[in-house]
Amino acid sequence: MAASPADPAPFGCRILCDSDLPGPASHDGTGRRFMLVVPDGSPFHHALDVERRGGPPPDALARALGPQAMARWGEIEVIAKLLDQPAHLILRHVLQHGDTALIQDHSLQIVRCDTAQLWRVIGRRPL
Repeated sequence: MAASPADPAPFGCRILCDSDLPGPASHDGTGRRFMLVVPDGSPFHHALDVERRGGPPPDALARALGPQAMARWGEIEVIAKLLDQPAHLILRHVLQHGDTALIQDHSLQIVRCDTAQLWRVIGRRPL
């Protein structure tokens, strides 16, 4: 698959739809792979999560996270990627304690750059 044109994203990054390039990436559940292009020399570790809008969330996530389950799940996925932890453990922590302390304790920055079709979350932490 050839790369799509890049969309501008936070932190000076760009998001491409590409199946081969290395770097932070996420699949949207339909087979498309999105890749985060990070500025050269960035002093941060980056993560990306992409989820399709419009479809119903899995029942367990809907029960746990409410009507915006997939949007919220993207944030949990990015935190998990940045901390190199399984997403289900981050979900458990967030449900019990929230995410504010977790984000602050690890100097994480989490931002959304959603589109009409996709929930998109980018995060970074210092190297």
